[in-house]
Amino acid sequence: MTLSKIPLGLYAANCYVLCDTLSGEGVVIDPGEFSDDLISLITDSGVKSLKYILLTHGHFDHILGVNRLKEHFPDAKTAIGAPDEICLSSVEDNLMGREYADSFSQIQSDFLLYDADCLEIGSGKLEVIATPGHSKGGVCFVSPKDKFVITGDTLFYRTAGRTDFKGGSFEELSASVDRLMLLDDDYIVYPGHNKSTVIGEERIKNRFIRNR
Repeated sequence: MTLSKIPLGLYAANCYVLCDTLSGEGVVIDPGEFSDDLISLITDSGVKSLKYILLTHGHFDHILGVNRLKEHFPDAKTAIGAPDEICLSSVEDNLMGREYADSFSQIQSDFLLYDADCLEIGSGKLEVIATPGHSKGGVCFVSPKDKFVITGDTLFYRTAGRTDFKGGSFEELSASVDRLMLLDDDYIVYPGHNKSTVIGEERIKNRFIRNR
């Protein structure tokens, strides 16, 4: 499975395009904004059919491109962690705020994600790990075959997500990060912002883990 990244939106949230090279089935994770560059990346990645639009959590900077992306790929199924489904319709829960209510178009999920779900993408698969703490419904996507994990705003390079937003919890985030640390050292971490890292380095050097 190939993986490509494009930062999108005001906060440069990382959007990931995955493609199973054997079947051409693809996945977009966290389209925080729609752009022609995203469409080009999907095409250039070899995606012949977009199967899923997956969301690591429901904050606005990770979801705002969903509806326009669906216009281009109407057969793609959108999924989000169950507790964060409210973010797809509530500007208070997705942190846009009431002042943006008139400009926000509600998003429809096709199904919800739960801990230990497994999503098939051609010959590959993604395993779902529920990782609340930054938000109630945060999830991470793990590829055991390719040894990477897409962590959204749960785990970053040398730090972890904020817990002071609605639905945040330091205790839950701490437990979620500990779950990710059970992965092998060589798993690549693809976070929701900033650059990638590996589990082994974060186990030793991550400030959030060291300062608890």
